[in-house]
Amino acid sequence: MADRKSADELERLLQEAIQRAKDVERERQDERRHPDALFRYHAERLTASAITQTYHYMIESGLKYSNLTIGEATVFLKIDWNEPETLLYYLAEPKYEVDNIDCASVWGDFVGLDDEGEVEDACEPIERYEEGLYYPVCIGEVLIDRYCVEHKLGHSGFSTVWMAYNMLSNNNIALKIISPGPSGEREYTTQTMIASTV
Repeated sequence: MADRKSADELERLLQEAIQRAKDVERERQDERRHPDALFRYHAERLTASAITQTYHYMIESGLKYSNLTIGEATVFLKIDWNEPETLLYYLAEPKYEVDNIDCASVWGDFVGLDDEGEVEDACEPIERYEEGLYYPVCIGEVLIDRYCVEHKLGHSGFSTVWMAYNMLSNNNIALKIISPGPSGEREYTTQTMIASTV
């Protein structure tokens, strides 16, 4: 359904938007004169920059979900690809929220089990897999007769981290699967050096 507006209505809306932008800038100039307001102004700018950078990365990478940590808070981001100009978010502040929720959910997942399949599909679209470049791991899959994949923990441009159950030692582990190529090789070298010092 399209929403049609007259030229006069569009002009009025544009003028309101311009006036609001001027008002916001005037408020910002006033805020910069007070030390507490100046701190808040810079904190808001840095936060907006971090979110903008993550949003840009999501758009370039075709991601539907992402998150970033800002101090003691985590911002969960979502792009509805039917309306990509709108970034949806949820601000989680565990320090303040933990007293208000059931203790069992404190140790829960970022997504519920019902949403897990949707998140898996959205985070790493199958059409982006190139044969030989990525191994499309599935939840419940057993790798090298030892690790049963239980949940995706995260991913980046060169690796995916999974929570897996080690069937030989009967414990949960984080299993990182690195993509081949220069970035993956650098990551493998870095991870090997870290593991050798632990």
